Amino acid sequence: STDEPSKQSLVMIEKVRSILKKKIGTLQRLRGAFAKLDLDHNGVLSKGEFERLVGAILKKKSVDKKTLGLLWKAARAQRKHGAEDEIDAPTLGHWLCLESDA
Repeated sequence: STDEPSKQSLVMIEKVRSILKKKIGTLQRLRGAFAKLDLDHNGVLSKGEFERLVGAILKKKSVDKKTLGLLWKAARAQRKHGAEDEIDAPTLGHWLCLESDA
């Protein structure tokens, strides 16, 4: 689709991404959060599970559906993924620029 996110949306996405990065900190912690949120234990987060992750980290700062959709799109744009609307930890870690804790 050609509806590119507005400048304002891009700023918001970057702001949320940096908050998530700060709060999560490492790939190890991301995997821990992932394990808790991956309710069907399939190793990937659905859009709903991803939205819960964002909500849990941002606490009261509510993010509207449109912004959540844009965040989801931005995170998933990083890597190839299956047809399923899901994202795995390495992809999310890459989007957040998390350092490997190795």
